[in-house]
Amino acid sequence: MANRLRSMMSWLVRWGFATMVGVCAVIGVLVAVTVPIPPDVPGIALQAAPVYRLEVGAAIFAGLYLLVTSLGLALQNRAFTEFGTGGVRARSLRDLPTTLRQHERALEVLADIVYDIRDPRDDPEGQ
Repeated sequence: MANRLRSMMSWLVRWGFATMVGVCAVIGVLVAVTVPIPPDVPGIALQAAPVYRLEVGAAIFAGLYLLVTSLGLALQNRAFTEFGTGGVRARSLRDLPTTLRQHERALEVLADIVYDIRDPRDDPEGQ
């Protein structure tokens, strides 16, 4: 029994995420194929039914993929920690206090720099 459970857990660790992403893709395709086309196809879909179907299917897949990725990270005690122009990064939640202290130190240094920069008009010796 313990061997079977260990084997199943090993399979889930190795193939679980890929399987969930595959299921998301299949759901996206099924939604795209079955979505009813509105009488006036939106202009964003180039007013073409196939493009509309593709966009709906892609939106469903993207939403489910984000959900599955968040779940996979949560199972590893990780989460999305940075959102920006460089993309999205995930880190271990165990390292979060260290990261927060580093950010606080960087903000303190930045505040010191801003404080040291004075407006020349405020300097009475410059007159």
